[in-house]
Amino acid sequence: MLEMFEILANFTTEQLETIECICERKSYGSGDYLVRQGDRSTELYFIIRGAVELYAIDPNTQDEIDYHSELHSGESFGGMSFFDSDPRSCSIRAKTDTEVYCLSRQRFLLEIPNAMPMLNTMSTTLLQQINNQLRVATKRITALQRQVEQLSQQN
Repeated sequence: MLEMFEILANFTTEQLETIECICERKSYGSGDYLVRQGDRSTELYFIIRGAVELYAIDPNTQDEIDYHSELHSGESFGGMSFFDSDPRSCSIRAKTDTEVYCLSRQRFLLEIPNAMPMLNTMSTTLLQQINNQLRVATKRITALQRQVEQLSQQN
């Protein structure tokens, strides 16, 4: 099942089976939180079924900032905290009934022989994903800057 996840694209079938054996399968109902902004956890999540939504809390107003972003079956999240152990940068809650595989970094390191080379492979793939996302975000920001300039000129 894990072969569909981009972050694991460079692993063999045997390696994927090993990872799947140490994943914990979890189910969430619509509206349940999978992670909360600020939590310290190092789990990587693989969405098997369902959809989740991402948002943050504005530190000044405590209002929810909706990222207008959803993740669906076949997508993963939590890679940054899995690697750097920093607090979660946003909250993620189930938009629909959702099932995930949850991969604990600690369990990964303790139970997988030669875990470090596999961790390096995953981090390289994650870096490529982040790079691609940054390029897309840069294009969006540039387009928004143009729109702001056009609106300023009209006013």
